Amino acid sequence: MSKRPCSIDECDRPHYCRGWCERHYRTTRENLLRGETITARNAAKTHCVRGHPFDEQNTRYALGGRICRTCKRWHAANQRRKAKSSVEVA
Repeated sequence: MSKRPCSIDECDRPHYCRGWCERHYRTTRENLLRGETITARNAAKTHCVRGHPFDEQNTRYALGGRICRTCKRWHAANQRRKAKSSVEVA
């Protein structure tokens, strides 16, 4: 058994178990990822909005989520370009 607190999960999805009355000990994280929650949907994503893969080389973990490094670089370059053009106009 893990040292994390577990909860008894009464399986209400018969296709996951042999019967309706089975009980499973799962961590809160496991329960969230099994369900139909926003957390589960986001964890299942394999690519960012622009189609870049969430892999070890291209993903940065910050603020409780994943950040695509390619998109971050593009955004930073775009911000520098905007700042540079606004200084030249002024």
